[in-house]
Amino acid sequence: MKKAKYFLLACLMMFSICANSASAASVDTVQPLWDNTYDVYIGHVADGTTAHCYVDIGIRDGAVLKNVSIRLICMEPPTAELVQEWSDPEMTVDSLGTHSFYDTVEGVVPGYGYRLVLQCEVWRNGVCDSISQYCDAEY
Repeated sequence: MKKAKYFLLACLMMFSICANSASAASVDTVQPLWDNTYDVYIGHVADGTTAHCYVDIGIRDGAVLKNVSIRLICMEPPTAELVQEWSDPEMTVDSLGTHSFYDTVEGVVPGYGYRLVLQCEVWRNGVCDSISQYCDAEY
């Protein structure tokens, strides 16, 4: 009797997991985030006390990137503190229209949490994509 009870419980758990997976998989059509922007990659890692920060923004032909702001923020309590800010930084551009940024910041503290924040506008044909993205990491 105990074996049957455990078997039934295991079957119910498996059914519950499969039902949750199936319901999670049946998502409605996902709308793109932007009209003028293909994708945005943002990230940062630390090597000792040096942070390596990077951003890649893929934009459509004819689009223009404006008002770019990238900030590295230390998220340790009691308040967040700005570590470094780049306003309209120089970015390299490849043939596919990807704008890339890379820089390092000295003096980060191992064990602390940091956030890299990107804000910018991508304009094309009078339409503006306002982009605000961030990435958190603990060094």
